[in-house]
Amino acid sequence: MKKCILPTMFSNLKVAFVHDWLNGMRGGEKVLEQLCRLFPRAPIYTLHMDPARISADILNHSIHPSFINQLPYKDRLYRWYLPLYPAAVKQFHFRDFDLVLSTSHCAAKNVPVPEGTPHLCYCFSPMRYIWELQEEYFGKNKLKHLLLSPVIHHLKRWDEEGAKRISRIIAISKTVQERIQKYYHRQSDIIYPPVDIPFTPSLPKSNYYLVLSALVPYKRIDLAIRACNLCRYPLKVIGSGPEIQRLRKLAGPTVQFLGWVRDEEKFQWLKSAKALLFPGVEDFGIVPLEAMAFATPVIAYHKGGLLETVTEGKTGCFFQEQTTDSLIQAVQKAEQSSFSVEAFRETVNRFSAAEFIEKIKQAIQETVHKKRNSP
Repeated sequence: MKKCILPTMFSNLKVAFVHDWLNGMRGGEKVLEQLCRLFPRAPIYTLHMDPARISADILNHSIHPSFINQLPYKDRLYRWYLPLYPAAVKQFHFRDFDLVLSTSHCAAKNVPVPEGTPHLCYCFSPMRYIWELQEEYFGKNKLKHLLLSPVIHHLKRWDEEGAKRISRIIAISKTVQERIQKYYHRQSDIIYPPVDIPFTPSLPKSNYYLVLSALVPYKRIDLAIRACNLCRYPLKVIGSGPEIQRLRKLAGPTVQFLGWVRDEEKFQWLKSAKALLFPGVEDFGIVPLEAMAFATPVIAYHKGGLLETVTEGKTGCFFQEQTTDSLIQAVQKAEQSSFSVEAFRETVNRFSAAEFIEKIKQAIQETVHKKRNSP
C-alpha cells in the first residue's frame, strides 16, 4: 500500500487518534487504518487492545491503552465495564496536539480535549448500549435493569455532555446522522467509510452462505443460523464475540464456525460465497461492500445503513421483517435472481478509499482552520 503524499499543512500537523478499543479488524478499525496511513506518526489512545488481532498499519503507531487494558476478561466483559469508561478516557491528555481525531461508537468521543484544540469526531454511532440496545446487550431480567438504570442514566448525561464539546461531528451514514440529531441534538456531515480492496468479480460461486460479523446480540446472527438450519443451507460463520456459545448451541449440522480470521482468508471466503447474510441493523456496513467487491450478493434486513449501499435485485435482496421466515423468503428470491456485475462495480467505486481520504482531509482542514480563527 502506497503512503499518502501529504501537503505541508498535514505533514506538520500534530494529530492524536482516539479509538474505542482495538481487538479486531472490523469496520471501525478499517477506517482507523486509513487514517493511520494519512498520519503515520500519530499516537493512538484506546480503552483496551489485543495486538494479535490488529493490522501492521495500526501496530506501527504508538498505542496508549487505558487501565481497562489490565482488567480481566476485557474482550468478553467490556459491556460490564461501561461504568468505568468515563474514568478511563479522562486519564488521556492532549496538551501537545494540534488536532484530536476520535473514531467512536462508544466512549472515545468523550475524551477531555484542551480548550482551543480542535476535536473532530468520526462517529460510527451514538453509544448503542445506552441509547438503543439495552435489552439486546443486557438481557430482559427486570432486576438487572433496575440495578443498571441509574448507571445508564448517568452514562446518557455524560455521553450527551461529551458530544457538546466536539468541534465537528462526521457521521458514517444517514442512519447515524439521524441518531446524532436525536440523541445529541447536533448537526453532522456525512462521509462514507472506505472499501480498500479492488473490484475483482469472482464467478461462479460456491454453494455456501456466509456470515462475517462480530458475534454480538444486535447483529442477529441467530436469524441466519435458524434459517440455514431449517433449509439445510451450508453456512460459514466468521467472527468472534460474547454470543459464540449461544450460537454454537443453536447451530445445526450445516453450520460451521470459523472463528476470527485475517483479511487474506476472509477475502477468500467472501469471493466464493453464494451470498453474504446480514440480518442485523447496521450503522453503515463495510463488510457488505467488501462482499460486493467480489460480486457476491448481499441478503440484508431492510433497515439501517445498507439501504444506502445495497440495490434490490442488482447487488442483493432485502427482507422486510427480522424473522426467520422473512429471511428464508429473501434467500429463495436471491437464488432466482440474476445480479449485475456492473452494478457491483459502480457501488464499490462510490465508496473508494481515495474518495474517503479526500473528504476527510477537507473536513480536517476546515475544522482546524475554523478553530484557529474562532474568537
